[in-house]
Amino acid sequence: MDENLLRLDARLGALELLVQNLYARRFADQADPLGAAEQAAGDMRRMARRITVVGPEPVVSDMLASEAEEILIAMFREIVEIVREISNPPPAPDADGAKLRNQREKSIACPPFPRRSPKLRRTG
Repeated sequence: MDENLLRLDARLGALELLVQNLYARRFADQADPLGAAEQAAGDMRRMARRITVVGPEPVVSDMLASEAEEILIAMFREIVEIVREISNPPPAPDADGAKLRNQREKSIACPPFPRRSPKLRRTG
């Protein structure tokens, strides 16, 4: 694989992770984080179906629009999963492994960043 294509793929993967985690943090601040993320994913799915790309040939335009639709839907599906993990963090035990009596239950933990390492896609 060409070194420049590999670098480009890594940069795009890093940007995807950044966007996913930024959106997830944005939804985590909502009253219903999971509901807000699922609503946005549904809106994105509907919007992605209407993407049009002007290319040199209709076949190329259709291919690019299809790729964009697929990427956006997958990205928002992953965002919903990140928000699900943020919304339901595992309980944090105290030093002895038992919960403190007056410990508040609700706290939103930040997801590890980046959540997942970028997957390299075959580009050639």
